[in-house]
Amino acid sequence: MKKSLIILMCLALLCGITAAQNLDIIPAYSEDFEATDGGWVSDNADGWQWGIPTYWAGPSSAHSGSNCWGTRIAESYGNNACFNMVLAPGLQVISADATFECWLWYNTETNWDGGHFLVSTDDGANWQSVPPEGGYPRPEVFGNPCIGGGVPVWAGASGDWLHVVIPIGQFNGLVPQYKFKFGSNDSYYADYGGLYVDDVVIYGLEGECDVLNPAMVDVSGGIPMCQCIDVCYNEPLIICFWPLMENEKPILYRFDEGCTGDPFRDNETIPGFGCDYVDCPPAYPDTVGEFYYSEELGGWCIEVVAHANGCFCVCIDDILPVELAGFEAIPADGEITLNWTTASEANNDRFEIMRDAALIGVVKASNSATGHSYSWTESNLTNGCEYTYSLVTISMDGLRETLGTISSTPNFDAASVTEYALHQNYPNPFNPETSISFDLAEAGAIKLTVFNPLGQTVATLVNGTMASGRHTIAFDGTNLTSGLYYYRLEAGDFSAIRKMILIK
Repeated sequence: MKKSLIILMCLALLCGITAAQNLDIIPAYSEDFEATDGGWVSDNADGWQWGIPTYWAGPSSAHSGSNCWGTRIAESYGNNACFNMVLAPGLQVISADATFECWLWYNTETNWDGGHFLVSTDDGANWQSVPPEGGYPRPEVFGNPCIGGGVPVWAGASGDWLHVVIPIGQFNGLVPQYKFKFGSNDSYYADYGGLYVDDVVIYGLEGECDVLNPAMVDVSGGIPMCQCIDVCYNEPLIICFWPLMENEKPILYRFDEGCTGDPFRDNETIPGFGCDYVDCPPAYPDTVGEFYYSEELGGWCIEVVAHANGCFCVCIDDILPVELAGFEAIPADGEITLNWTTASEANNDRFEIMRDAALIGVVKASNSATGHSYSWTESNLTNGCEYTYSLVTISMDGLRETLGTISSTPNFDAASVTEYALHQNYPNPFNPETSISFDLAEAGAIKLTVFNPLGQTVATLVNGTMASGRHTIAFDGTNLTSGLYYYRLEAGDFSAIRKMILIK
């Protein structure tokens, strides 16, 4: 239902809404009239009409999109008009704060023609006029038998589309019908556009759905854990696991329809009982896209969409122990060297190198919060054959996650290359020395420079002619301060830049 600012502030205090969260209110009735007429029924085909407004004295366009409702959308409403259109959604008003909201445009003969909004609670037998917030602009119109005397109306000229809010909380507990009524008198001296309605939303009806978006899943109490999440039909919802660092990406998680205790765990020692109530219909969400890290929310987020109003249980079992910064394979004569660099590690035990689903190498992890550089070489390979490797991280809890897959082909001649390439330095981060490798497809003049984030050159490692093949140049950062640096290779039309980190 539509809440006032005060109510929203109270909800924020009572429900623990953070500054980054919004209370998404999905109304039971919302219609922009683009695809359909919204269920409104006109009592006269020559009266209220749905479609694109084309009459020159009417609005230049609908409030949004192309279509809206109007008192004749292609011509003047004329003399002695008495047009009614009715909506009967069959939904009970469930809040004293309920509102009927829409956008209106009107241009009528000021003292004679106009329209107003009415509500019936007895299936249309009787109707009562209901004023908008701030009241109607005209207290009444004259000589208008359709509207009657002493009835306030929209009359005159709105100038532009106006947002109108009509309180309907007085019908709480009832099932109303809604009507727009428009009338004119019998003398017509000029062309007027009439009354137009667009973008109708009714808040406070049964079937309305309120959710916190984004839905924050608090993992500060420990992992694994579960939490019940409310979701609204066909409305994107962002789920964020927090507080987590960028290197703590969730790798094992699950959504389960409904919140009926703990739907898929047998171990009662696991804190999975955030899913322990049944006061909502079960709903299952589909994920949209991949996990991404939000610095604003301080955690890893993913978007979901459900096909019903209700709830579901989300559980997280583990987080990614490694953030991979770089992974490359360098071929040589009968061998391939794998180099990889991590930006950060947490709870990381080791790396496994897999080829053809077989374990062929193990490298102990440094488990450094600031990352580390690693290298591993496989020898006695067949030159000319392509080999594909997968790098797998194993957490201290024994959970596995594939970080990357790469292919390479060893050469008969390690200096034989067919294309230009600039490789990641190794080690990286480094202190104070590191090696930079690059491939030259042809002999020629090259330049290899190191520069800082301001673009200032701090070292020129090569500036001259070199033969084709693979080359490795040592770089010593003894005289430099710790921080981020870049190195650039220029060879003919080829140019490439990579970054490296000096830590002292």
